[in-house]
Amino acid sequence: MLYNPMAAMAGRIVSIERDPQMLQIIRELCGSGLLMAPGQADLEHAELGPHLARYVMGHDEGGPARFRLLKLAWEYACDSFSARQLLHEMYNVGSLTTNKQRLATSYDTSAAVALAKTLAGLSAEGRGAGCLGRGT
Repeated sequence: MLYNPMAAMAGRIVSIERDPQMLQIIRELCGSGLLMAPGQADLEHAELGPHLARYVMGHDEGGPARFRLLKLAWEYACDSFSARQLLHEMYNVGSLTTNKQRLATSYDTSAAVALAKTLAGLSAEGRGAGCLGRGT
C-alpha cells in the first residue's frame, strides 16, 4: 500500500479535532475509578492487599484486570504523558487551522468542478444552457 499524503493530512485533522473529546469520554466513562483504583503494588502489599481484596474487589474475579485497565486509562487520559501527547498532536505538524488550510489548497478539485459543470449543462469552456435554460 502506498502512502497517501491527502489521507494522512485528513487523518491528522480528525485526530487534532477529536483527541480532546476522546480523552474527556474516557474520563467520563471511568468516573472516580480513575482516582480510586488501587495499583498492582497495592493489591500485592502484605497488609493492604487482603483488605483491598475484601472491601474493594469483593467477589469480582475480574477486579485486578479492571484495575489495570483503569490505570491504563489514567496514563492515557490524565497523567503528564497524556497532556504532553495531546500538545504534541495539536502542534507538531501545525495547528488545526494550518492543517485544514493545507488540505484545502492541496486538494485537486478538477474532477468535482468538471462534474458540477456537466450537471449544470455548461460546456468545458464555461458556456451552455444556464440553470434557467438561457445561454450564459
